[in-house]
Formats: sequence, C-alpha cells, structure tokens
Amino acid sequence: MKKLVFVFLPLLFLVFACSKKSSEVEKPIEEEIIAQEIETYFTLNVPENKFSDTTEAWVVLHDPNNNNVLDYQRLTNGTTYTFEKLKSDFFIASNISLLSIATDNGNTSLYISTYTFIDNGTEWTLDSPTAPKFTPRENPTGALVIKANNLISPASYNVSNSFGSTLSGGASNSTVDQQTALSFDNVLFFNDNRYLLSLFDANGDGKYMFLDDLTDGQIVTLDNTQLKTFDQTVPVYIPEGGEYYSSVFGYNQGQEYSQGNGYILNLIFPFDNEKITSGTLNLGYLNTLDRYITTFNYTKDKFNYSYKKYGEIPTRIFIGYPEEWNVEVTNESIHNFQFSGPSTNLFYTQSHHWQTSSGTKDVDYSEIHWAVIHRGDYYPFSYQLPDEILEAYPNLDINGVAYKRSIFYLDRQSATAKYVDPNPNLLLDSETVRIEN
Repeated sequence: MKKLVFVFLPLLFLVFACSKKSSEVEKPIEEEIIAQEIETYFTLNVPENKFSDTTEAWVVLHDPNNNNVLDYQRLTNGTTYTFEKLKSDFFIASNISLLSIATDNGNTSLYISTYTFIDNGTEWTLDSPTAPKFTPRENPTGALVIKANNLISPASYNVSNSFGSTLSGGASNSTVDQQTALSFDNVLFFNDNRYLLSLFDANGDGKYMFLDDLTDGQIVTLDNTQLKTFDQTVPVYIPEGGEYYSSVFGYNQGQEYSQGNGYILNLIFPFDNEKITSGTLNLGYLNTLDRYITTFNYTKDKFNYSYKKYGEIPTRIFIGYPEEWNVEVTNESIHNFQFSGPSTNLFYTQSHHWQTSSGTKDVDYSEIHWAVIHRGDYYPFSYQLPDEILEAYPNLDINGVAYKRSIFYLDRQSATAKYVDPNPNLLLDSETVRIEN
C-alpha cells in the first residue's frame, strides 16, 4: 500500500502542475480571442458645460437592418462614450439619435436629431456652447455728416467702419433730373475713423468709397464720380416673384469677426427689393480686405434658398429653379415617411422635420421637435425610443408629431460636419433649400 501511495502522489503533483501550467497559458489566449471579437462602432465626446442643470440629454443607437435599439446612454458633461459590439454582429452602420430634454416651470421641450447610416468607427464631438469672442466697438464720441451728390438711382446704401454700421438713422434724399443727393446727417463718430460708404443702384451694381482721417462734427461732401467699382463681383441671378436678403461683411487681416461687425459692403433687406429692377445682383468684394461673411436668402411661397459662407469670396451663388424642388408627401408619419421630391443629383444631404405641442404654458406645456438627417435616397425607418425615456416623460406624445418641412443641403459639407470637425468659432458654411409643408 505504501508503494502505491508514493507512486500516486508524484502522479497527482504532475497532473496538478500540468493543469496549472495549461491554465496559465490558455487564459491570455482566451482573453486575446475575446478582445479580437469586440470592436467600437461609435464614440461620442461631450464637452464640459455642454448641458445646463435643467437639460437632460441622451444618445440612442438603432440597427438600420431591423429597427432594434442597439444601445443608449444618458449623457453627462465632460464624458466620452464608446459603444462596442461583437464582430460577429454584422452591421456596417447605425442610426444615431441625439436627444435634448429641457424642463422649465412646467414646460418640457424635446429636441431630437436622428442621423441615419453612420459608418462604424465614427467619432463625434458635440459642439461647444461657448460663443465666439470678438473685440467690441468703443462708444461713439461724436457725430459727422456725409453728403453724396449726383447719384444715379441709388437703391441701397450703408456707412460703416470695421466694427459695423455707423448710422444712427436713415438718410434724407432728393432727386432732380434723375440724379439723387443723399445726406447722412447723424453718422456716429469713433476713434476708429476709417469709414466705408457702399451703394447699390437699380441695376444691382455696387460702388464704394473709403473715407479716412475724419474729425468729429465734419461735413463730408462727395460726388458720384468719386465712387469706385468693387474689385471683384459675384453675380446672383434672382428668380421673379420672390423676396431676398443679402449681406457682405468684410474684415481686416487678423480681425476677429462675427455676424454683425465688419465693413458693410452690401446689405439689402426685402423692403429694398422693389428698388432694384434688375434680375441680377452683383455682390462686391475688395482686395484690401482679408475675409468675409456672405449671406444670401431668397424666399418664394414655400421655397427658401439660404447661403452662408465665411472666409473666402464665394465662387458661385446659384439659387436654381424653385420648381425643381417640389416635395409631394404621400405619408407624413415619421415612422413611414414617404415622398417624391428633387433628384438626388441636386443635393448631398436631406433632413425632414416634425413637431407638435400640447398643454398650457407654465402648467403642463410640452413640445417636440424631431429632425431626421439622411443622405441619398430616403428609407423609412421606425424610430422607437427606449421605454426608460418614454416612461420618464409620459406627456411627450412621440407618435403625435406632424410633418412640417424638408431641407436639402447643397454643399458638400454634410449636416454632421459640426460633430466630426467642430469649429471653435462656431462658423459653419451652409447652402440649403428648405421646402415648407
């Protein structure tokens, strides 16, 4: 018996040692295999101070193949969220919905933006709520008068310095023998006293003149012959029957810029439209300025064209033909939206918008705004939200939203660019056509 025991113990030790060694070798291999089977399909970065204390935010991810909710998370400031899946779970894209729920004094507002077919591996950073900083203009120290004589049918006119408009009132005018005299009787005087006078006539052509080294109380008199034509122009062909707004603000090199400040090269409001009889407006630009903000909006019935560009001079602003953008909706439901509309050759991205409201303000009021952003051909999809969100806000009638409008993005920069490449100055070029329901 003793011999058997002595033989058994070494064998038992050998088996245990081999088993332990095998376990030590196999465990890292198993972990490595598991690691290889997992991949991140979406990453979301939330900056600090993005959401206020009265705002709740969520991200919800759907599988486009079967409408199932893949995952969802409540968002907090200063956090990065990664969403993973097994490699064997085959889907190459997901639908991403960003939700923002604001509550205030009995009012609830839900804003949802759903982006469809977002490629696996995509990483987004939500845009920062910080406003762009720019140097404010000093207070005026006086006033001056500018008189422009012998003008031919002036339709729009502005006086500005590098910080924006210097007019504190309109301009008086008188016309004799088809020549007009303008008098700007209360132009604000600043230490930054290089002024730009810009005018557009009935033919849609612009002229300008810089006025330098002015003094408080000065009366400046000039003649039409002293005005110059712009160095470069961008023609905008305007369809009949609508109204438009246009503006061009120019900035010196190194100047911080924001909508509303800068030299005014062009500023035409809809009430000026009838003064311009030409079907073409020639926006003007100057080589002495470093960069611009160009804005143009045109509206006719349910059609709206909107253009905005920061920095360089636009190469082209083309409204096109409003009749090409007709949208015929056959099913307004957000879960089965169907329509016939413009050719996909005319745009890069499309978004469709629904909204609804109910209740009484400051008592039980609620409103929902839902946008679905989609590239190429539109595919209906059932956008069901997780029960956790719906149960927390039972007064939000998700299924009661009504279709309101469609927006088509004409520029290559997609609607998701602000998340992929956030601009610290919150400046984003855009060119869209909006069709109201």
